[in-house]
Amino acid sequence: LPEIYESDQFINRFLMLAESFWKPINQQIDQVDGFFDPMLTPTAMLPWLSSWVGLPVDSALPIDRLRSLLKSAMMFHQQRGTYQALKTYLEIFSGGEVSIQERRARNFILNANSKLGVEIALGKDNQPNSLRIDIQVPLDELNKTKLSTEMYQRKMKEIARALAPGHTVFDLT
Repeated sequence: LPEIYESDQFINRFLMLAESFWKPINQQIDQVDGFFDPMLTPTAMLPWLSSWVGLPVDSALPIDRLRSLLKSAMMFHQQRGTYQALKTYLEIFSGGEVSIQERRARNFILNANSKLGVEIALGKDNQPNSLRIDIQVPLDELNKTKLSTEMYQRKMKEIARALAPGHTVFDLT
């Protein structure tokens, strides 16, 4: 401040009062980037943050795993429908080990002599592109999530269906 204002006690107190109102707001603005970091944001902000990146929040999921899923959200969007995204998501969500075996389609051959149309199958004994997904979950997983075995398995199948490529079928155990 100019020297004339520094010597006036009334102006000094008045400006300190205004500063006391603005200081907390300035601190919040300075720390706003922490709200966008899934590892730093308050727990109450996680559903809001997950809605921004299109990641559904599961109330049964422990907070540390939700934070890890949010941290990997960009990778899930970039690699959607790939083996790596599916494996990583299931490992973080379940806290266990996931193995995925891919089986490519057989007898799916298109050439100059092939005919496509209604009621025409390609090849014999066709096997579609498929995945076999095995998840080994920790013993206390059902207690942590408070889900029954059937509900947990249904949840894993929903996740696999959402993340697996649309043209594949899968078996999940």
